[in-house]
Amino acid sequence: MFVFYVDESGSTDKHSEPLRNGETPLFVLACLAFNADHWRIIDREYLRLKVGFFSPEIGDRRPEQYEIKGSNLVGAT
Repeated sequence: MFVFYVDESGSTDKHSEPLRNGETPLFVLACLAFNADHWRIIDREYLRLKVGFFSPEIGDRRPEQYEIKGSNLVGAT
């Protein structure tokens, strides 16, 4: 059996030029599929990476309760 994770980002709405705050000219639909036998390994590795890179943002919360957004990945360093 396979597990599928499907997510979207952006908006199909028209945008202004220059872009206004919060607008995006792109819409993306993506899917990740993996064998259900491997979900625990993938989940634990993802949590390890999340804590390794976003520990200050996660704070006292459980890592499972913190959602990483695309803006977190391309934000200022």
